[in-house]
Amino acid sequence: MQLIDNKNIKILAGNKKFKKKVYKIFDDEVRNFLDTLSSQILKNKNALKYSDLIAFAFWIRKKNIDKKRNKYSENELRLGYGLAFHITPANIALQFAYSFVISLISGNSNIIRVTNSKFEQNKIFFKILNKIMKMNKFKQIYESNLFLNYDYNEKINETLSKICDCRIIWGSDKTISNIKKIPTHPLCKDIIFPDRYSISLINLNSISRLDKKNFEIFVKKFYQDALVFDQNACSSPHLIFWFGKKNKKNNYNKFWDQLNSAIKNGKFFIPNEKNKIDKFTKICEYAASRDEVKKVHNDSYSSRIEIKKIPKDIASLRVGFGFFFEHFTNNFKDIAKSVSSKFQTMTYFGFKEADLKKFVLEEKPLGVDRIVPVGRALEFDQLWDGYDLIRSMSKIIDLK
Repeated sequence: MQLIDNKNIKILAGNKKFKKKVYKIFDDEVRNFLDTLSSQILKNKNALKYSDLIAFAFWIRKKNIDKKRNKYSENELRLGYGLAFHITPANIALQFAYSFVISLISGNSNIIRVTNSKFEQNKIFFKILNKIMKMNKFKQIYESNLFLNYDYNEKINETLSKICDCRIIWGSDKTISNIKKIPTHPLCKDIIFPDRYSISLINLNSISRLDKKNFEIFVKKFYQDALVFDQNACSSPHLIFWFGKKNKKNNYNKFWDQLNSAIKNGKFFIPNEKNKIDKFTKICEYAASRDEVKKVHNDSYSSRIEIKKIPKDIASLRVGFGFFFEHFTNNFKDIAKSVSSKFQTMTYFGFKEADLKKFVLEEKPLGVDRIVPVGRALEFDQLWDGYDLIRSMSKIIDLK
């Protein structure tokens, strides 16, 4: 398969003479390929500098992939959907790699548009990937998977949309709307991942019972959830629901002091002067125009607005750079009536799993597809945005 406009396309990995191939889900060759990729990343000295690349390497180990495989019946006759065309986000390093892996273990061939290759960890990834793809034992994977970089080009997108059997679209609502307008063949399936908004639910009494060491660990986990990608990840929290009342004894103020310290000394996100000005500007704007605002706090490292009630358009009030809204409550109903379908992940601390399950079954919130402990917001899995991605990206053959 020869692509058009080759002069406008940079091939990052794979064979330009692309051949579509379908695998069974969790194919042995695929599992061995991913395990080899994992071991080569973990051996690479440059890769060790990037925690997100190392996390990805652990995620694709055969042991972890096999845990996922065990959740699917061996009695199902399930194959990949065909050729998956991926449009991936520019603001998150390695998101394209997760999209590729999930589709590959679902049995698909893949053409992945990598919008932005400036991240150093992306460059390291492709250097290792190209080396492994050239191994003779992975020839079929080399021939049936292609990573491309090109500026937005409707003609290329149209060509790839016509030949694919499935489109995996990550991006803004505008990006997704534009791609969905491009026609596909009648059986082509779109799986979309639009802008989402995420929150955190923290029990003040529970964090107050933590000793110094465990409190520091808790704050570090929250920091990683929120600021590894500068709150750009859909699963990073922008709104905190505090259960309980703030006072000098319950570590509320200590939480913000510790978070500011983590930002100041952290390696993931250090706000520059422009970030600080942007946050201050937004605080002034919201304080002047929003009746829901109760109190504002501005710091060089984190900023926050305490709100009396949750604005209906809260999901559109994303600032980033360590900017949070916060609301105090003692009632799960407060959360249920506040979340819309735009809400994706709710991280939590100080709650029992049974209480959270009861919340979902009784309150039936319109939003929230994931509920995970603080520290696990960024853990990608085959269950995402309410999809079982393995089943969504593969087809079952009914044999009787």
